[in-house]
Amino acid sequence: MIEFNLKRIKGNRSVTHGRLSIPRFNFACHTLELADGNDLMFKQNCCINTGTYQLVAGFDQKEPLYPVFRYKPVGFAKKPSFNLEVNDYLHLVTGDIALGVAVDSEWAVRQTIEFADKFRELCREIALQREIMVLTVYKSRHYEFEDRCYEDEIHVIDEMNFFEGGSDDEE
Repeated sequence: MIEFNLKRIKGNRSVTHGRLSIPRFNFACHTLELADGNDLMFKQNCCINTGTYQLVAGFDQKEPLYPVFRYKPVGFAKKPSFNLEVNDYLHLVTGDIALGVAVDSEWAVRQTIEFADKFRELCREIALQREIMVLTVYKSRHYEFEDRCYEDEIHVIDEMNFFEGGSDDEE
């Protein structure tokens, strides 16, 4: 059995950051997901619930041997995906897990072509082994939560008056 472990480390009302590891292949990367949606019946603008999910080789992220969820989690409109094409909060789809080499900001992870190619190659190697793949999602014992959201940040920027106190008139 090949284990994928997603450990959620910190989050806020909009996003959740974590680490995805595949111990057998000595692989680890950063993750970005939408906010925790455990209390929602119909999942919208949130991440998948903590728990265990079976993965199978399928077609996703322009790859034929890519790990996909065997079953769509209850309450979601589509199967979640390990996303190598979206790296920020604004473009992340409900349930998807953005993967990256580093955390760029509270709202984004850094993705590179080299990292994407490396992950796709690793997935191809894993799929060819024809073993059971399992994703385990859990929160860190030291999970940090901040009561902030992306919309609050935007409102603060909107309320700033960049032209206050200055004059464009030349003497």
